[in-house]
Amino acid sequence: MSLAVLLLVAGGAALAASEIEKGRAAEREGRASKKLAEFNARQLEREAKSTQEAAAFEEQRVAKAEKITLGAQIARGGKAGVTLEGSPIAVLADIASSFAIDRALTLRRGLLGAKALETQATIQRRQGQMAKARGKAAKRVSLLKAGGTLATTFGTGGLSAGGGAGTGTSIASGGGVSSSTASGTAFPTTGAFF
Repeated sequence: MSLAVLLLVAGGAALAASEIEKGRAAEREGRASKKLAEFNARQLEREAKSTQEAAAFEEQRVAKAEKITLGAQIARGGKAGVTLEGSPIAVLADIASSFAIDRALTLRRGLLGAKALETQATIQRRQGQMAKARGKAAKRVSLLKAGGTLATTFGTGGLSAGGGAGTGTSIASGGGVSSSTASGTAFPTTGAFF
């Protein structure tokens, strides 16, 4: 086997190995991206839970403020000799209504914020799954490329099983290299004319 053929085969093998390693790297990157996305999703879920808990705490604070405000109004009215009839009761009802709206809005903000974070967590997970799938696909493509490179290299280097129509290079019995075409005509390429 001539040095040119050996170099051709070695180069093809190195190129194939490079393609395989690229695929492995893509697969590793996909797995790492999935792990990172899962970590981010868990963080977002914790934040969602914390948002709901904070909203519930704030709602309790507003409810306590409502009791204090209503109690203070009733005490002031009692001190002034006002009875809880007519407009004083309407004022108290209006204050209670205002606090009820504040409590409901606080809980709603917490719920919407938590749902938004949970949606982001779901998106993160899906992106991680897609990154992992892309990594696996890239690995499969790299294996196909490597196989194609090896097939081309060995076919060009005269190491194929042969028998098919097409062009190729083979080692002649006298040590020279010749090329052939689909018609079977051999053309000497080295050492024949010199």
